[in-house]
Amino acid sequence: IKDILVGDLIYDTFLRTKSSRARATIDNLNDPYLINLVVRSHVIVDKLIEVFKDYNVKLLLPSHSSYIQYGISVRIATKNNVPVIFLYKKGLSGKKIYFLKKDDDQVYDNLPYHRFRETFNRMSISEQKNAISIGQELINKRFSGEGDDYMKKFKVNPYKKNNKNNLIKLNTKKKYFIFSHCFFDTSHNFRSMIYTDLYEWIIETIKIIKLTHNYEIYIKSHPFSKWGNKQILEQIIKIFPEVILLDEEVSNHDIIKSEPEMILTVHGSVGHEFPVKKIAVLNAGDNQHINYQFNLHAANIQQYKDMILNIDK
Repeated sequence: IKDILVGDLIYDTFLRTKSSRARATIDNLNDPYLINLVVRSHVIVDKLIEVFKDYNVKLLLPSHSSYIQYGISVRIATKNNVPVIFLYKKGLSGKKIYFLKKDDDQVYDNLPYHRFRETFNRMSISEQKNAISIGQELINKRFSGEGDDYMKKFKVNPYKKNNKNNLIKLNTKKKYFIFSHCFFDTSHNFRSMIYTDLYEWIIETIKIIKLTHNYEIYIKSHPFSKWGNKQILEQIIKIFPEVILLDEEVSNHDIIKSEPEMILTVHGSVGHEFPVKKIAVLNAGDNQHINYQFNLHAANIQQYKDMILNIDK
């Protein structure tokens, strides 16, 4: 709308705020609520363009950069070279300490993961050693089941060792684990993804894996899902009854023990967890590990398909 990209914001707002969560994709462009959001977006764009034109806006301080309520203002500010400041929790210490970050080249409220390698390379040797030490401590804490601040928001610690609801079969078949995201929580919160939405990603991933031989497909429910998420996963299992749905109580340690052929995600934290155990992780979109080669990063759907079908190569 008027050179402001809003499609992804409308998409995520539709999935998050629609009263019925019977579907986790947009398959009806004539949906009245979708049309309403498009109209509202036009109004928001028009009004904010006027504000930035009529007033000398010096700074924008949004709580988020997602959804039409917040994201449109961030993108208009960025287009007008107005600094955007995001509020972030500082570190993983658990303390209620915050710091401000100026976002100078992106309009998403993630930390600048695409510059992590560059930032690390600018550190002194002692700073690098300290950063590596902190990272090692955090990952060890996570695998121990003790958890860290990131894990505390989950209903269940995915690395807590238990045998609850473990449906993983003990056999020699190649095991593919799809780590689902929450369908209703800003699925477009990174710069890009190769599928339209998270629902389409899972459906198409299953279809690709079915082209292989001697396989088993597991989907693990996300431990921090919004209401309606489980019902969507159950819909997928009805379409593909051979797929096994694991709930969030299944420990990732049990998945590791099963020696997976591949872990599949779009932008999940499994991308820096499972490689520690020398297990391949394939991302279907931009993600916080994009600067590094300990993950597989598919640039498009064909490459994604090729990586799944040729993992042994």
